[in-house]
Amino acid sequence: MGCLRKFGLWAFIFYLVTALFPFITYAHAYIVKSVPMENQTISEPPSVVSIQFNEFIQPGLYSLAVMDASGNRVDLNNAHINKQNHAILEAEIRENLPNGMYSMQWKIISSDGHPVQGVIPFRIGRAGEESNALRAKTSGYLP
Repeated sequence: MGCLRKFGLWAFIFYLVTALFPFITYAHAYIVKSVPMENQTISEPPSVVSIQFNEFIQPGLYSLAVMDASGNRVDLNNAHINKQNHAILEAEIRENLPNGMYSMQWKIISSDGHPVQGVIPFRIGRAGEESNALRAKTSGYLP
């Protein structure tokens, strides 16, 4: 009986810790929001794109590239972590982008040390103007 009680006590403590501190149980960083949002159609090109994660991004271990449907880079190659919120990755975009499909291709190292990457597609202009469809995807390290 003593062994069963010890197991029950440890199970209760584990449950209590995960219930009170759920951020400890997350394995990897995940996206909270992005601007533009995944598959969003916007009328005007943004001057800056951003991705906000649920945790801080490790400095120096990230990338963000914005590509058009032909694979040409359209950002200013200046991805950086937002100074006010270290969970936001952002980059400036070239001016006067034509209508069409674009994608934010990102990579970060989450605070637990695991690499996570993904693609967030969006469109400038009206839906249906261009047939090159892009799909969102996210992948991470799986031990």
